[in-house]
Amino acid sequence: MRIMAALGIVCLLAVAVSAHPGNGIAVAPDGTVYFADVGRETIWKLGPERELTPLVRNRWTHSLFLRKDGTLFYEREEPVEGVAPCSFWRITPEGVHERLIPPQHDRRNFSGAEFVVDDDGNVYYAHNVRDQDNKWRTRIMCRTPGGEVRPFTGMGDGPLFRDGGPNTSTIRIVTAMAMGPDGAIYFADRDHIRRVVLDGEEAGTVTTIAVGLIDDRPREPPQRRGPPTTINRLYGMCVEASGDVLVAYQAGRRVMRVSSDGHVENVYQTRGRWSPLGVAAMDGTVYVLEVGDRSIEDLRVVTFSEDGSVSTLVTVE
Repeated sequence: MRIMAALGIVCLLAVAVSAHPGNGIAVAPDGTVYFADVGRETIWKLGPERELTPLVRNRWTHSLFLRKDGTLFYEREEPVEGVAPCSFWRITPEGVHERLIPPQHDRRNFSGAEFVVDDDGNVYYAHNVRDQDNKWRTRIMCRTPGGEVRPFTGMGDGPLFRDGGPNTSTIRIVTAMAMGPDGAIYFADRDHIRRVVLDGEEAGTVTTIAVGLIDDRPREPPQRRGPPTTINRLYGMCVEASGDVLVAYQAGRRVMRVSSDGHVENVYQTRGRWSPLGVAAMDGTVYVLEVGDRSIEDLRVVTFSEDGSVSTLVTVE
């Protein structure tokens, strides 16, 4: 293996893998970047000096969450006889690596879908359910450190994308989730960006910020075959210190910024064979995890700034 930092390339033998890529990317205040690599079943660590090392191997991981205290959380699929129950793990700032939730066959207890973790260790995650008409919709669940599980919001009936309290709001499908500096959860619901209050009297209240972020027919999609909820979706998101939401749209090959008043702006467009999966932000710099069109084992991390400058930090091929 050959590693070159800052515009570097890691050369590895790769084979095409028939799985959807991971969108997990997180950046620490010192500039350390963590990102998920489903093809190699690895979580990578890219240090401040752009040295790339495997943080942990043999982990089929799609999503990452870095809490402000420096704890990194991730889910792990553990396929057994055609079933892929998910476990939940954390790595502390001191390097202690431990499993918090064993593999769950009942996905109500932990689905392995998009998640966030609050300061008290409560895990919020999406869980798909069938309604009375046998159609899929989603609830956001809350699991305490003690293992107690309850629906948190999205328990309403009737039309999808309805705002309101826990028992009124309805959710179609959560494809990305992030924690905001205001202590609220932000999530992508199909082509919507929505916000849910975590604490206080309004806990569980869902508000829609923006709609229509997905193209009906992407002009140059990296993938052309597969269900829309897997191929044409908002893959990853984060919330900047300003409260603006950044969201990666793989099929549209762009990153969008959504302001609190619902204004949507395209702030980054990929070039060539790359498309964005995940996004993170720190001190005015945006970090984008991208995948190549030919294989989920082609990954790179780039940054862009307000002045329009773009840099490739590392490429793994």
